[in-house]
Amino acid sequence: RSKATIRRLRMYRDEGKPVRDRGGHAIRGGEYQAWMKSGTVVRVEPNRKWFGNTRVVTQQALQTFQSEMGKVKADPYRVITKRTKLPVSLLTERAKHVRSHLLETETFSSTFGPNSRRKRPNL
Repeated sequence: RSKATIRRLRMYRDEGKPVRDRGGHAIRGGEYQAWMKSGTVVRVEPNRKWFGNTRVVTQQALQTFQSEMGKVKADPYRVITKRTKLPVSLLTERAKHVRSHLLETETFSSTFGPNSRRKRPNL
């Protein structure tokens, strides 16, 4: 065996795994599982590929977008042609306040009682 093969096989065997006691609790973490003390300053490398595919919107921009979209929806002579990449649930504030009436669709006894059916309940 070559030296590279021996190093690779040794890596598979013991370097990456945590050391455990008889109960199965980890005594010492593996290669990349080390604990750090609370308050330790850790920096993330500013790599563009890690942060490129995120979509973040500020609260003020969201509120202006909601108000403009509300004006466009109210006017029957205006049409939205360009799709937005924002979730539609962010546009309507009613989605937070609407509660589903579970007991009206299915009773508690038919879902959890002794006569319950082994089916997913209708929500």
